[in-house]
Amino acid sequence: MNYDISDAGRAAVQDAVKGAVVQCAKSTQLKPPNCPQLVREPNLVEGTAQWTAPTDFSGLQLSFFDAERLTILVRGDIDFHLTAKSTSGAEKSGRVTDYLMATADLSKSPPAMTFDSR
Repeated sequence: MNYDISDAGRAAVQDAVKGAVVQCAKSTQLKPPNCPQLVREPNLVEGTAQWTAPTDFSGLQLSFFDAERLTILVRGDIDFHLTAKSTSGAEKSGRVTDYLMATADLSKSPPAMTFDSR
């Protein structure tokens, strides 16, 4: 037997993703824990990141609903804007596109998000 989640359930997952990503954007780390964004540039100084959360979540897909575990996978490209200090003291900024992979736990209300670490 196949199960699926309702439109309201899908909307709740999308809201949970947006909320979690907005919280992640508050971090000053270059790779915040349990967050989808990261930048690997050795000349950037850890603790100086200023992230701007994405506003477009249309590239994200919900797939692989696991009715037994009450989880659904979320994946797709997501764009952050980053400003950070370099080791030379200059400020660098630009768009950071990351591939978001996360699991939404639907047994919690609102759904709890766990981002896959890279």
